[in-house]
Amino acid sequence: MYATTNGIITPAMSPPKGVDASEWQLSEEIRGMLMSDRTLAPYPSEVTVVVDKNTKGLVHVRGHVVNTYERRKLRARLEQLPGVTQVDDQTVVGPRMPSGTVDLAAPVAR
Repeated sequence: MYATTNGIITPAMSPPKGVDASEWQLSEEIRGMLMSDRTLAPYPSEVTVVVDKNTKGLVHVRGHVVNTYERRKLRARLEQLPGVTQVDDQTVVGPRMPSGTVDLAAPVAR
């Protein structure tokens, strides 16, 4: 059996053991929304959205978005979803900082 969520066809899956069915459904709605509307976190944005298992309706958003307009737009869309009571927006505006180290004294390979 397959389900359609916001235009995305996925196999219907039961919630994993120990996960509340309503939390699972909300997570799937958010995933479907982000997959079907790529303008909500346009490249090079990188966001993670997590439904809080301890507080019903609380959604945590973390990562980087390209500007404040995109940040507000994503938050507003999340707040409109049925079942979302609060959005904990911890996104940062601007590019993701590179990880790792660079040896500036090392010669450049050509």
